[in-house]
Amino acid sequence: MRRCLAIGFAVVVTTTNLAAAQGAHLSRCCLAGQHRGLAATAARQQVSATFTSHRPDTHTGVTVTATYTHGDVPAPYALVHADDSLPAGTTINNKQLPRCTANIDQFELLGPSACPAASIVGSGYAVFDFGVPFGLSRLHVKITVINAPGQIWFLGQVDGITQLERGGIDGSAISINVPRLPGLGKEGAVIDHEQFTITAASGLLTTPKTCTKAGWVFHRTHTYVDGVTQVAKVKIPCSRRVKS
Repeated sequence: MRRCLAIGFAVVVTTTNLAAAQGAHLSRCCLAGQHRGLAATAARQQVSATFTSHRPDTHTGVTVTATYTHGDVPAPYALVHADDSLPAGTTINNKQLPRCTANIDQFELLGPSACPAASIVGSGYAVFDFGVPFGLSRLHVKITVINAPGQIWFLGQVDGITQLERGGIDGSAISINVPRLPGLGKEGAVIDHEQFTITAASGLLTTPKTCTKAGWVFHRTHTYVDGVTQVAKVKIPCSRRVKS
């Protein structure tokens, strides 16, 4: 029987205020959430996001790092859906790059090498907690980010276990349904920490053609298993200077 580990690899938060940018490209979120319009709930994650280029209409990389906090319960919540929206006007050059069409059997046999090399656009990792006390159940999963037909794939691998998560592309947004992970908690396993990078060298992302006075904004929406949805608006610095 095939052993699979479901990887839902997108990060979403609710923001009430933004911390100051660190360096030229870094924005961090201070977080708070809402339960579908009902009472406010505590923040469930802390997120940083960076672009490698702040110039309009240039190839850029992006790195997203998230640490999931306990919020108002003893452990992080499980995720069921994530929408990750790059700044308005960002181009995901999905059709312009080679696209991988490998299936899960090929990935189990060959790993990322089942894809054209130029379709590998980034990498990352996720740390999962399966609910065993004293940190004995944490699993560090390697992530490969892959360009595919109409999608961005997140290939998770650890100790012979392989799972493929498919992120649908809608304009400058990537949307992922997150399968439930088995675990000792009533919600199953949860993500403790994750990071992924899409490289500028891959050519997958192009920054918006203009930079407004307010800068660029990176929206992220996450829906948790208990129905809570949290949204972030993360400011990404950009340069308004025009080339001479």
